[in-house]
Amino acid sequence: MKHGRVMVAALALLLSQAAMAQTIMTTVAGRVLDSRNAAVHGAVVRLKNQDRGGEWRTTTDGEGKFRFSGIPPGNYLLTAKSSAFGSAERVVRVTAAASAAFDLTLEKKAREMPTPPPLVDLVLESDAPRVVKVFYASDRNPLPNVESRPHYGIKRNYGDLSYGVCEVSIPRDHRLGHIERPAVWRLNRENPAKHVVILKVSLQRREAFFTELAGRVAGGGKEALVFIHGYNVSFEQAAKRTAQLAYDLGFKGAPVFFSWPSMAMASRYFADEATIEWVIPHLKQFLEELARWSGAEKVHLIAHSMGNRLLMNVLKAIASEGDSLSPFREVIFAAPDVDFDVFGQVAPALVRDGRRLTLYASSEDRIVKVSTKVHRHQRAGQTDPVVVLPGIDTIDVSALDTGLAGHSYYGDNKSVISDLIRLIRFGKPPAERCGIVFKYRSGAGQYYAFSPEKAHPSDPRCEPVK
Repeated sequence: MKHGRVMVAALALLLSQAAMAQTIMTTVAGRVLDSRNAAVHGAVVRLKNQDRGGEWRTTTDGEGKFRFSGIPPGNYLLTAKSSAFGSAERVVRVTAAASAAFDLTLEKKAREMPTPPPLVDLVLESDAPRVVKVFYASDRNPLPNVESRPHYGIKRNYGDLSYGVCEVSIPRDHRLGHIERPAVWRLNRENPAKHVVILKVSLQRREAFFTELAGRVAGGGKEALVFIHGYNVSFEQAAKRTAQLAYDLGFKGAPVFFSWPSMAMASRYFADEATIEWVIPHLKQFLEELARWSGAEKVHLIAHSMGNRLLMNVLKAIASEGDSLSPFREVIFAAPDVDFDVFGQVAPALVRDGRRLTLYASSEDRIVKVSTKVHRHQRAGQTDPVVVLPGIDTIDVSALDTGLAGHSYYGDNKSVISDLIRLIRFGKPPAERCGIVFKYRSGAGQYYAFSPEKAHPSDPRCEPVK
């Protein structure tokens, strides 16, 4: 009798333990990563029970993490999918443990991206403007209605970066190196048929932005061109300049600009200068995202004036962390308002991985001259003396007519734009580019200059660019 009671008690205990096992709930967590082991934000993760049915769904956070709570033991199909990436799945076994961890890796599927619309929308009307679509990221404060004008202000945005697309008109009679605008003294309104005009600004969520950007890159030779403006520039001015550069260069990839909160006033130089340090981590974040998610095999960077301080600090930070700078091919420092000695310290560390660094400088740049006087140290954008460093292609543009201020020649001067075409589109070294003559070589390096005389028509380097 006693033995029977013991058996019954043991059996009850076993049944109780089995019932408890059935009711134990497990936490299932993990991460979704891309092929470079970088976190994929916003991926949709599903966990489907293959034994009894039932499905759980969530999305990954900024670190690519996901988490399901209250999952009963059993066999499951774990899947992850992102519109900017492909999908991945794995069969997992969830046991009666406190937690289980599983990771998934997504491979970029640029080939499956829809064919993007052309960079320049062709229209039949003879007087209708061409429309250039440019992508942007900004840490400026967005105004209440981004669709209105102006679109972004001059203050710092302490939230997340803003992403979006601008559609910019280029008139049919556009001249190389010009941003056509209404005459100030005539008080004319902007006319897309005659002027470079922002037609539309579309604010986008980050995932949608990079999905569209990846489509443009895939249909444009897997290249992107990023413009970083300088001091005294508004969001609207940066958008127009980027569209004009992309159009004049005949660039087929994705044109992009990063607009930081310059106060867009000549008298606020020191306010803009103080903002640069605050912007550095934001541009770094964006360039890393661009390299990771755009699918671009070549990213060309053009920085102007004070924007060069921003770009140099960011590239230095990325390199110092051991991250690859390989997508960044042509790095162009245009009229850099950067301390001459600081440029000499930082730039050589960026010469690697087949990357070309090009510096445009001028003795006629009045803005850089004023900066030299203010800081009491020469700027790299000057040519007295010229920056001469190993691995840096320095181009002296002093012989060209660069306008009253002599500072925006990278986008205003036809000779410099023609040089950029041969540099960015065809990868030509200085010695193979039209109008440039060799000037000087030493143990430290060499530099070139534009000839004060027009190139001879028979010079094969000056064949028309198609």
